Amino acid sequence: MTVRFRTARYLVALLWHWSVPFMLGAVTASIVAAQGILSTVELIDQSFDGALQRTVASCSTAAPETAEISGATRSLFPLARGPTSPPGALVLALPRDTRP
Repeated sequence: MTVRFRTARYLVALLWHWSVPFMLGAVTASIVAAQGILSTVELIDQSFDGALQRTVASCSTAAPETAEISGATRSLFPLARGPTSPPGALVLALPRDTRP
């Protein structure tokens, strides 16, 4: 019985002596991990903003006074407009023999 009591007392003393360094290490590791996560989020945010700005810059159009626009209305889908449709209307493009 004295052996078990000594072992138990030894384990409690060991736990007591190592609990403070363990807690300090856990707190320090948590702080370092939180700073790493925050810096990573900031880097991702900066990368996303830069990519979005480059995309907007590449997709910007020229000013209307400098753009050369002919009298005819340009269409992105020239085959999709019917012969009697207004310039902005889109109609299902069918082969000529099946149109009414």
